[in-house]
Amino acid sequence: MEKVNSVAEYIQSKTQWTSTLVLLRDIIMSSNVLDEEVKWGAPIYTYKGQNIIGMIAFKAYAGIWFHQGVFLKDDLKVLINANEENTKGLRQWRFTNFDEVEKKAEHILRYVLEAVENEKEGLKIKIERNKPLVIPEILSAALTKDSNLSRAFEQFSLSKKREFTNHIASAKREETKKSRLNKIIPNIIAGIGLHDKYRNNK
Repeated sequence: MEKVNSVAEYIQSKTQWTSTLVLLRDIIMSSNVLDEEVKWGAPIYTYKGQNIIGMIAFKAYAGIWFHQGVFLKDDLKVLINANEENTKGLRQWRFTNFDEVEKKAEHILRYVLEAVENEKEGLKIKIERNKPLVIPEILSAALTKDSNLSRAFEQFSLSKKREFTNHIASAKREETKKSRLNKIIPNIIAGIGLHDKYRNNK
């Protein structure tokens, strides 16, 4: 994830999607109630300090995500859950070209305003803080094999342990799980949480 210092910088860095992101930004900001920030290396739109909407761009699509999108009516049936195993509230709306956004501008704004109203009403998914930690077999084996790794892992808070375990468990293919494990082992040993470097950049 690239570090960016402003929303404008993020948009300009996504050359394939610049015009699409500019239009999405204009639609979101036309709500006149959201503040614009950069978190986790991408634009985030907040209401009274609470995350409401994020804006993203990848190779195949650009889009927005609603942090509590599960509560949206979604009469157009456009919202998707990109990670059903680990995501309860988050929902994405993806676009593959500028015209899609332009044609749906009024609908997008309606979804944005509904998301703000839901925040005002306090509609939020409650995090299960006492949910047992389930360690994927591949990580468990690595911890058993390496006592230094195991000791380092135990130093993390439950929430940071959960970030590591969810990161591995969410991979569908075994090769991806192995790849993710190999990448996070140095972080664990160094005492660096999965998302620490992004939190520090806020």
